[in-house]
Amino acid sequence: MRILYLTIFLSLFLPNQSMANEASNWLKKEIDIILDAYKNENISKETRFLMIEDTINYNFAGTGIAKFVAGDSWKAADKETKKKYINLFKRHLALNIASMMQGYSNQEYDLINSKFDSKNKITLIDMEIYNDTGSLIVTWRVKKSKERYYVIDL
Repeated sequence: MRILYLTIFLSLFLPNQSMANEASNWLKKEIDIILDAYKNENISKETRFLMIEDTINYNFAGTGIAKFVAGDSWKAADKETKKKYINLFKRHLALNIASMMQGYSNQEYDLINSKFDSKNKITLIDMEIYNDTGSLIVTWRVKKSKERYYVIDL
């Protein structure tokens, strides 16, 4: 009987943990590309910004995030306004991240925990960022759609 319980537990847990690990590996790769650019003094600020902007355009669920931020105003906007807003929102997000990255000085990080939320079909990934004064934990929310991952929140 004990083996039956263990088998049931593993059959439920392992697929979810596998998805969480896959999402975590994807996120680490994407983060490391940006951090490597900031470690390389031969890469210009403009190129670094463009890398961040490309990452946001390709890896963030920009439409969904922009729609959420717009709130009730989203419903009242026409199609062209929504399209412009999404583009400006993504640009704004890239500028904010690039601005924050100006203070980057080789801080280290670890992805310390990842779990798949089967109810919402998202992976929650905890990242611990270390600095001189301690550490900070940030939780990324990642969703797989159309065979690729997107950041939907952090």
